[in-house]
Amino acid sequence: MEKITVDAFRRMYIPIGWRQINIQDDFEAESVIIEVPRYYGSENIDLSKYPMYLKTVSSGGRDDILLSSEVTEDTVSAVWTLCPPQTSYSGDLYLQLRFEGDDLKWETPPAKIEIITSLNAEPVVPTSPSAYDGWLDEMQSIADSVLSLTVSAETAEPDEEVSVEKTLNDDIFNLHFRIPKGEKGDVGTVFSTGETLYWENNALHVKTASSVEENNSLPITSAGVFKEIGNINALLETI
Repeated sequence: MEKITVDAFRRMYIPIGWRQINIQDDFEAESVIIEVPRYYGSENIDLSKYPMYLKTVSSGGRDDILLSSEVTEDTVSAVWTLCPPQTSYSGDLYLQLRFEGDDLKWETPPAKIEIITSLNAEPVVPTSPSAYDGWLDEMQSIADSVLSLTVSAETAEPDEEVSVEKTLNDDIFNLHFRIPKGEKGDVGTVFSTGETLYWENNALHVKTASSVEENNSLPITSAGVFKEIGNINALLETI
């Protein structure tokens, strides 16, 4: 599989074979690995701690893709499969890699590939959800799981560990919780890493260790929580 790499100056290098072979309306016909050094700058910023996005801009507009990253000792990488809306319009397709959190915004300079015109092609409107909608679906799935656990926690003994296995995007992951020490029936559930989830007013909330200094509790299913990247990372690190 071809590989797009990023150097120490953030420049993206696109393989020659990938610069002009992408055909309008292609759907999952081409895949490429995007690889970036894990640590950057004099402070050795660890990019693996942040969500990895690919920002794309064509004549049809902008679309950001949330990539599923893999981390090694030295690199962060992801597989990007080309499909609409990136192939909906022929011409230049600009790419920009982005890592972003509440304490970091890191981007590469734009690079580009060319989408070649297909005969009698019309722009395809994608039916797949946007990156934002995908996040909402994932968070709702996790929220549903935690709600079922809090219900079972009502009859659990203090300090008893409970868990659930779920499948997300064909990947199986486990959520592990420990009922806090205290009175039986305490429905507050605690991640092993220390983040606390609780159910209130028909919404799942997350409370971080910094909540004493700042109220970071937001419903997982609300748009606001996606602006609190620290909360999202705190949750996803437990998956």
